[in-house]
Amino acid sequence: MWKHEYYHMPKKKTKKKNYINNKDLLAEVLKSKETGKMTDKFGHMMLLLVKRYSAQGCYSSYTYVDDMESYALMTVCKVWNSFNPEKSDNPFAYFTQTIKRAFWQFLIQEEKHRDIRDEMLMTEGELPSHTYVDKYEEKEFGNEYTKCLKNKTVSPALSNFLKKLASQVVGYKTVAGNTSQNDKVVEQVCGIIEQELFEYEMEKLSPYKFISERINAVCADIDPSYRTVSKKEYFKDIEMESYDENDYEDDDPKYDE
Repeated sequence: MWKHEYYHMPKKKTKKKNYINNKDLLAEVLKSKETGKMTDKFGHMMLLLVKRYSAQGCYSSYTYVDDMESYALMTVCKVWNSFNPEKSDNPFAYFTQTIKRAFWQFLIQEEKHRDIRDEMLMTEGELPSHTYVDKYEEKEFGNEYTKCLKNKTVSPALSNFLKKLASQVVGYKTVAGNTSQNDKVVEQVCGIIEQELFEYEMEKLSPYKFISERINAVCADIDPSYRTVSKKEYFKDIEMESYDENDYEDDDPKYDE
């Protein structure tokens, strides 16, 4: 008796449909212009567009991404009627750019508000955020470097900046945390950096970022057992150094293991 073997034909791959079709979007824009208000479908398309744009990796770490989405939608509602179909038939690109600028504007405003908050904290004698400290130090370092570059001399202020910067990026020995040895390496690194400080060609990098990278390279040449520490590791070490168990209750969750 013959046995029949059945062969299943491979399924034809279907082309993925875009979540927003430019042709359909243009039709909804025209309908909205005729009635003088956004149609429900047009609004739903904009919501999808904003959601897709905010899903990018560069925005994943922000805790206020929902506020950014709301601000972008509000911006679209304000300017949607500015799109001119006689000049362009690509509303998808137009509204994507609108959303992109709205996200940038929100981040700029958020940064201004954060700086105001940090300045108020400093006025009250409290510590500002690490982001504010980094930005302030980078600006001050650049200003001091520009002054010293004219005279080709390292001022005491710039020398202190270099020592502090080297202390942050040098890190600790991977085998043992020998503080005295680390101090010697910091002094050695600063000596080398100061000798060649005004011979650098920094290209597009700021002096702060360029010299930070240069300190890492010099440190690795001196002793390969040293490693670069991240800002998070550095500030965690500073916090633990200043921690005194007598200053806090035993049940303080901040210092629980």
